[in-house]
Amino acid sequence: MTVISAEMGAHPVVLDRPEAYSHVADNFSEPIETIESMVNYGTHLLMRSWVSSKRELKDTVVLWVLYKQCLGLADAASEMIRAGCIDPSALQLRALFEASVYLDWILRHDSKRRAKAYYVANLRRRLTWARRVIPGTLENRRFAVDVKDLNGPLGQTPQEIIDGAQEEVDAVEKFLKRPSLRQMNKAFDRRKRGRFDPSWYKCVFPKGKRITLFTLCKQVRRVSEYRLIYDSGSEVMHSSTYQSHVAFEGKTIRIKSLRSLDDLGRVLQLVFSELLHVLSTIHSNYRPEEAAQFADHYKSNWRKMNLTQYSVDYSYTEKVVE
Repeated sequence: MTVISAEMGAHPVVLDRPEAYSHVADNFSEPIETIESMVNYGTHLLMRSWVSSKRELKDTVVLWVLYKQCLGLADAASEMIRAGCIDPSALQLRALFEASVYLDWILRHDSKRRAKAYYVANLRRRLTWARRVIPGTLENRRFAVDVKDLNGPLGQTPQEIIDGAQEEVDAVEKFLKRPSLRQMNKAFDRRKRGRFDPSWYKCVFPKGKRITLFTLCKQVRRVSEYRLIYDSGSEVMHSSTYQSHVAFEGKTIRIKSLRSLDDLGRVLQLVFSELLHVLSTIHSNYRPEEAAQFADHYKSNWRKMNLTQYSVDYSYTEKVVE
């Protein structure tokens, strides 16, 4: 008879948390601390860059949204790697890469218009969510159909929540009618197909072109990273690979732990390189006068990680899993 207890720990073949923590701490503490040092540096660079910026919409989107997001994702990745959660950290790496491409693309050309597209897309998303709360709206009816299979009733929305949502709708609609945002908002209306808005960057391109993240990567010359990071990260994101879970050898199935460190070296070094790219981009656009100091800081504190190859090799022992 199988005994199930609330106090039952994880099966050690599937998940051994102490072992993962120990292996990472014994072998990879120094490069993880390097990434943490880079994130720390980046937080101070954020403040200095804002002070020296024009504090326009473009600077808000670049610094306080995309750059700050990059720092947060790198920080999260380092914490996950420290815990041995390598596949989940690859998702942080994928998101870090995507945010950094947006950052590069906005800064490359026509920055004010591109930042405006990003901002308007976010305002329109706020409108959609607020309208979903208000009874009688098309968005509310569609949302009710979409969530009808959730366990348990959602219940009736309190009137104060509905009133707050209506205030949000009124405020955002009024804001989008401002002369500075009106044309961009109309561009989203023209590109909208069915229920959903287009991706924010599509409204900057001529109508009729098929535009994807890969298009942006080509424009900012980051196709190689797209293949190395985004493609492989998509396999984890969409659960489309078995290789991170099991390995087949003849008639033997080798089970990989949930905290397998197989891919640690690759993820670790790519997080480093992506974060370094982001820091360099912000420096060159907002603090170019600090180029020499930044180069010296890199050589003194971070270059060792760039020159080191990190890898993990497992040796398997035979166990019968019952």
